[in-house]
Amino acid sequence: MDYAGYLVTGLLLGGAGTVLAIKLFPSLGLLDFPERYGFKRAKLPYPGGLMYLGLAFGLYLVDPAFLKIIPPLCLVG
Repeated sequence: MDYAGYLVTGLLLGGAGTVLAIKLFPSLGLLDFPERYGFKRAKLPYPGGLMYLGLAFGLYLVDPAFLKIIPPLCLVG
């Protein structure tokens, strides 16, 4: 598999995890509570971290040397 294939695999895994999280997180109570911040909108799950993990996994598949930059990316992201 070429680099693009690994990255697409990571994107697909992250996307599938995101869809699963949107369906699963509300039943687990893993939601943002906007009323704590004075906002009046619906409670929403925030599964963006799963997309990030999928991309990080894709980078790792491309070259395990990318494992060294994933922790700093977590701190920045």
